[in-house]
Amino acid sequence: MRNTNTHIGTSNGGRSVQQTVEVVRKGSTICWIGLVPGEVVETNTMAIVGKETRLQGIMRYANVYDTAMSLVAAGTIDLVSMITHRFALDQVKEALELPDNDDNVMKSVIALS
Repeated sequence: MRNTNTHIGTSNGGRSVQQTVEVVRKGSTICWIGLVPGEVVETNTMAIVGKETRLQGIMRYANVYDTAMSLVAAGTIDLVSMITHRFALDQVKEALELPDNDDNVMKSVIALS
């Protein structure tokens, strides 16, 4: 998804953090909820400054879970449209490697049956 006004990242490995900076519009807000422990992530600080991006970090889901679930329940956030790739269970390796090879991955789903 490109040109978003707000991005709430909950899967915050290295590439995911970098992509959030790339996809938001000027003046947007990025909210990273729980980064990967111990991982140092490089990102384009000039893009953050140039886009006048606001950053907010949340260590846990405290005080945001109910709001997020309300937005999903109201249809404000369409989770299904965020799934960009689907894999069978025997394609787990490919699914895990895809974000390193494809900049268009938002969310992947691995079917268990």
